[in-house]
Amino acid sequence: MLTPMRKLITAAVWVALVAFVFFDIALIMGALSPKQHTVSRSITIHKPATQVWAVLTDYAGQPKWRDDLKSVDQLPPRGGLPLWRENYKNNMSDTLLTEQSVTPIYLVRTIADEKSPVQGSWEFNIERNRDGSTTVKVTEHALVRGAFFRFMSRYVLRYSYIDKYLHQLAARMGDSAARVS
Repeated sequence: MLTPMRKLITAAVWVALVAFVFFDIALIMGALSPKQHTVSRSITIHKPATQVWAVLTDYAGQPKWRDDLKSVDQLPPRGGLPLWRENYKNNMSDTLLTEQSVTPIYLVRTIADEKSPVQGSWEFNIERNRDGSTTVKVTEHALVRGAFFRFMSRYVLRYSYIDKYLHQLAARMGDSAARVS
């Protein structure tokens, strides 16, 4: 008969073993996933493109409507292009650069920190619709070096951070019923 302490140790060993196996499976699945990916999501917001553009490009105001963002620091321009740091509530941050901007229809933001585990950009295509609404399409072009990060973004998060961003944008614009596709 096993003593209570021995049962506890046996259970702890089994939990550790199962966790180890799941972590290894995640690493293998991540290693088998492509390092580069492109993912697109769209949302139609019932506001004019100029109003949507104003919210998208007001970096300092984004902590007011993005629940993951704690603050934004304006940094000196790099090569004449706008540069800022987004500080997240999980104590991580990203340095972002606006590489291309055509008011109010096109915007490209790139991760400007070469040490980040993810490199890439978000390309915003803003389309004016005949009914006065605006369709915002975000296309993520990314290089994810680490296998675990690839597993997490592809299988766990399933790129839901793009959906969340677009939902929060629509809510900020007063169109919380908008759907991401």
